[in-house]
Parts: sequence; structure tokens; C-alpha cells
Amino acid sequence: MEEEPETQLLESRETAPAYLPPESGPEAHPPPRRRFRLLALVLIGALALGTLGSASLFLWHEVARYWSPARLSARQGAEFSRRLPLPFGSEVTLVNTNGNVTVTTWAQEEAAIVAHKRGSADRDLADVHIEVTREGNALSIQTLHPEGSDAAVDYELMLPRRVNLSNMRIVNGRVHIRDIEGVVRVQVVNGRIEAEGIAGAVQAETVNGRIEVAFTRCASDRDTTLRAVNGRISVTLPETCDARLEAETLRGEIEADDELGLTFSEGRFMGRRAEGRLGHSEAMIRLSTLNGTIRIRRSHE
Repeated sequence: MEEEPETQLLESRETAPAYLPPESGPEAHPPPRRRFRLLALVLIGALALGTLGSASLFLWHEVARYWSPARLSARQGAEFSRRLPLPFGSEVTLVNTNGNVTVTTWAQEEAAIVAHKRGSADRDLADVHIEVTREGNALSIQTLHPEGSDAAVDYELMLPRRVNLSNMRIVNGRVHIRDIEGVVRVQVVNGRIEAEGIAGAVQAETVNGRIEVAFTRCASDRDTTLRAVNGRISVTLPETCDARLEAETLRGEIEADDELGLTFSEGRFMGRRAEGRLGHSEAMIRLSTLNGTIRIRRSHE
């Protein structure tokens, strides 16, 4: 018989409500966002096709419009934690609606998960659940929100250094990742994406927010794609980077170190474009934003 995947709800370690907020108007209890969920499903399907065309951009804007960042009138907290074995080379996924995510790494084959709940009422915290599922070398973390909840969950993850962040999806919140040797895939609607010490390929997309990625090693066998709608893109490449590079912005400038030898031109329709070959590999580094400047630097560390 096949082994059943291990699924657990994290146990509460501490709950410390700050105070009971005063009653507020209808804005404190937003209506269900069924249209958001439908748009999100369609958007994920469009992204799976591998392009961010005009239809996908429209869907991103609709998602951002129907799910603006949560504004909490009061803060109450509950902290959850869990440690479990996780081999090198594992696949990690995380889905979260509201909240920030920080990922750091260590040399151990173990994952440490800490989650901080915050919301405007006790019922919001009680109704939000964190589901952790491990099946072989796959670890899945998901925040389960009831309709209309304004609660947020901030995650702090400590993972093995050699791991793949195969699917990280956040609606409202910033993402910070450090020292990953593997593939990183992140999608955010409202929030910035920051990644440093990356040895591998990155797929990062955000609607409202900047993207900053610093590589210690470029992937020579996988493409890297960084896309933003409203936000700048900053990339720092190692001294040796075996890849081709393309960058394009609709409203903004492209700045790059001269030693990279990039060729600049007008965009296909408008805006600016830059491209160049940094090595002999056919792996691509694609950078694109509608509203924002693109900066490309080479590290000499």
C-alpha cells in the first residue's frame, strides 16, 4: 500500500490579544470575493502557458483591484511553529493570501516553520488555519482563509540550502528569500519580491511591487524570468554568468554596467529594450516591466 501523505495543522504556542477593537462599519466585514477567486484561477491557467500577454496583464490588474492590501484596525497575535525532516533537493510550495514571507536556509536537512497570525478580531484568528502536508520530498504549506476574513499570516521558513521553492503564491505581502541553491518560483499580486544569494533559476512575477534578485550563480540549463507591472526590477549578476539576457520596459529606463556589453534599442512598440550574450549557454534571463526602471549590475565579490 502507498504511504498516505502526512497532513498536520500547526499547534498554537501563544495567543496574546492586544485589545478588543471598537465596532466599526461595513468596511470591517468585506463581502465574499468570489469574483477574485474566479479571476485568480483563470490567471493561474494563463501563467501556466508561459507568457504574460495582454490578457494575463488584464487579469493581474483585476485581481489587484478586487483584493487590495488588508488594513487591520487592531492587531492580535498567535504564533505557530513546526519542525520536520526535509531532504536536500526537496520541493516546497506555499500559498498565502495576506502576509509576509521570509525564507532563509541552513545546512541541515530539516525545515523549521514559524507562522504569526494577526487580525482585527478573535474570530478572524480562530477561523484561519495553516495546513502543512509532507509527502516524500514534497512539502506544502497553505493558509486556509474563510470568506471575508481580513486576517494575515506572516511566515518565517528555515529550509535546507539545496531546495526548490517550486511554487510560492502570495496575494498581499512581501517576499524575502536568502541563500537558495535551486529553483525559485514566486507570484505576488501586491508586494515586493527580494531574493539574494541565489544559485539557480528564478521565475518571479508581481503586479504592484519591485523585484530585486542577486545571483551567486546563474543557471545555465534553465531560464530566469522576472516580470512586474508596476515596479522596478534590479538584478545583480555574478562575475561569470553563462546566459543570454533580454530586458524591456514600457515606461522607464534601462541601466546596465558597461562591461556587460548590452545593446540598447527602442522597444517593439514603445519604451526601451536591451539585449546581449553573457556566455555560450542558450539559457535566457528575461526582465520586463510596464512601469519601472530596470537595473542590471555585475558583482565583483
